[in-house]
Amino acid sequence: PVSAGPVANLVAPPSVIDVLILYTQTAARVAGGGQAGIELLAQLAVEQANDAYFDSGVDQQLRLAHTALITYNESGSAALDLEYLTRPADGIMDDAITLRQDYRADLVHLLVGYADQTDLGWLNNFSTFNATWTFSVSMAVNIPNDVFTRAIGRNQGLDHDWVDPQTGVFPYSYGYTFTGQSGRRYSTLMSNGTGTRIRRHSNPNALYDGVPTGRPIAGPQPASAADSLNLTRTTIAAIANNVTVPPPVISSPVTATGTVDRYFEYQITATNGPDSFGAAGLPLGLIINTQSGLISGNPRPAGVYRIDLSATNPGGTGVKVLTLTVDEPSDCPLQRVARRWPSIPGLTAATPQTLQTLLADCREFRDGVLKATPEGQQLIAHYYQFGPTWMNRLQQHPAEFLAACQLLVEVAPKLRQPAKTGTISVTAQQSRQVFRICELLEQDAPANELSALADVRDWCQKFLRVAD
Repeated sequence: PVSAGPVANLVAPPSVIDVLILYTQTAARVAGGGQAGIELLAQLAVEQANDAYFDSGVDQQLRLAHTALITYNESGSAALDLEYLTRPADGIMDDAITLRQDYRADLVHLLVGYADQTDLGWLNNFSTFNATWTFSVSMAVNIPNDVFTRAIGRNQGLDHDWVDPQTGVFPYSYGYTFTGQSGRRYSTLMSNGTGTRIRRHSNPNALYDGVPTGRPIAGPQPASAADSLNLTRTTIAAIANNVTVPPPVISSPVTATGTVDRYFEYQITATNGPDSFGAAGLPLGLIINTQSGLISGNPRPAGVYRIDLSATNPGGTGVKVLTLTVDEPSDCPLQRVARRWPSIPGLTAATPQTLQTLLADCREFRDGVLKATPEGQQLIAHYYQFGPTWMNRLQQHPAEFLAACQLLVEVAPKLRQPAKTGTISVTAQQSRQVFRICELLEQDAPANELSALADVRDWCQKFLRVAD
């Protein structure tokens, strides 16, 4: 076949379109040659596309901005892979957005190992500027068959074959299938028609095997992908100038616990490639590495701190509030509850004086009642050995934890009476709550805890008296 060569002689300078090509580990393995092999395929893809533009009279060229391995378990569906690649903050391939910004890429293409289609790209209708339509995907092993050029062709407004109503950006933005003078059947790059695919975009003014490779724009069922690309090239080449990365979304936990003068670490994590971090309201002894987002140090004094976390990228700043509780080294569970009281959702408001009275009642009960009997002394030992563990386990059940805190407020004043009566008077509802807490703590408890909880249950059955 003999080519007529480029037919367009445009006044405007050629448009340079920057492309970011990402690849999965599976693509690298299937393509052969590992990372080196897949990067050679990426270069080949760009060279083939540029050859097609030149031979089709399209005054644009691609520039490979960057290639990179991206962590992703392929779905086997090209449509699903493309969806995950495109979405900015779903936790899947979010690095693509950051890399695009870093390397100022106009188009983003993903090479996969296996898929149900050889190539797929969003069909850009150019109705409004939308960087979403500039993502595509193809199978790495099919790169020699021009699948990359076809996939990004859709990003540039081209559809495969002429249809009514039109789907391409212009009425002529289609591939074309034709029969040459030799009698052989050919199809241009975008066409899905039968015949040998040639590395050309449809162009009614360019010949191949003595026959035009497209249909005139003014005629029926027009096909001139070359004219379409020449009209959209400047818009595509300017995409990187308009692309902004979505602000980071902080994903690290909203609560943390430390101990006075003991080393503490908290790592801020966020999506969308943050390049700096912040933390306002840190207690003494803690600092933040603004580049890595690591908060570390030996906090003091004890207390509950509201820390305003931030993560920033060129698209903006994401914020979240961290509630940090710093405990005394020898703190008991009741003291921890009293300190956390203002930050526990749903608890009845209490003044510091009320909480101090509650703690004083509990200490008086410990020293004046429990220490006077062998059963009580055993209960105190269990409390200091297992109390922190039981409290942490109870906090994993917010409703039960809230009920236990309310129960403590109700029962604490009655702890002043046992010295006179020998028992604690409770309501039937309060009694049921006590044993419900025991049952909850007994679930999946190890043997040594079960023995201690059995002692607690026995003590409650002996000393709690349900009032009539």
